[in-house]
Amino acid sequence: MVRTLHRRLGISIACFLFAQVVAGMLMSAGRLASVEMSPPYNVLYFIHADWDPLGSIYRIVLGLATVLQGVLGKLHFPCHEKAQRMLPVKGSDRRVDHF
Repeated sequence: MVRTLHRRLGISIACFLFAQVVAGMLMSAGRLASVEMSPPYNVLYFIHADWDPLGSIYRIVLGLATVLQGVLGKLHFPCHEKAQRMLPVKGSDRRVDHF
C-alpha cells in the first residue's frame, strides 16, 4: 500500500511541478525580453504565483505532498533495502545476506 501511494503521489506531484517549471521558465524568458506587462505574461504570472488565496493553498498543499512523498519513500525504502540484501545463492535454495 505504501508503494502504491508513493508512486501515485509522485506522479501527481511531477505533473504539478512540471506545470510550475514551464510557467516559471516562460516568465523568465518574458522578463528577459521585457514583456512583463503583456497579457500572456500576466496569465503566466497568475498561474505560477498568484490566484490568492487559492494559489497560496495550492502551494502549501504541494509542499505538504512533497514532504509526504519523502516520508513514504523512507517508509518504503527499508523494506526494499532488506529485500535487495537477501540475494539467492547461485545453484542453491538458500539465501545469503550480502550486507
